[in-house]
Amino acid sequence: MNRPTIQRNVITRLVGTLAIAASLSFVAGTASFAATSTVTATHSTTTTTTPSQALRAYRAALKNYNSERRLISVAYKNAIATAKATCNRALRRAKTNAARSAARAALKLVVINASAARETALVVLGNPPVKP
Repeated sequence: MNRPTIQRNVITRLVGTLAIAASLSFVAGTASFAATSTVTATHSTTTTTTPSQALRAYRAALKNYNSERRLISVAYKNAIATAKATCNRALRRAKTNAARSAARAALKLVVINASAARETALVVLGNPPVKP
């Protein structure tokens, strides 16, 4: 690259940076103006919910939360029960210590994976709804 091209790139970047800085300062200035100024509204609409509506919404959300939590618990218990049954079958058929050890290791791995999946699902589910 020759010298004029480099200078043009530097100037372009500098102008772009200054433009961004100026626009940010303008936005910050208008935001501070908006925060300090008062605006009178001539018409306002408000949505009010009665306590019974809020309670109904809470109960529905809680019911949904509990059903999701139950599904997670049932899936975890089924995975563990299936793994235990498989491990018991493998232990009955095992002829060597290595086969028994492998069956127990497989059970431990399934329990660890099922626990991790349950914990992830519970984290994704989040906290229970808050009562109004």
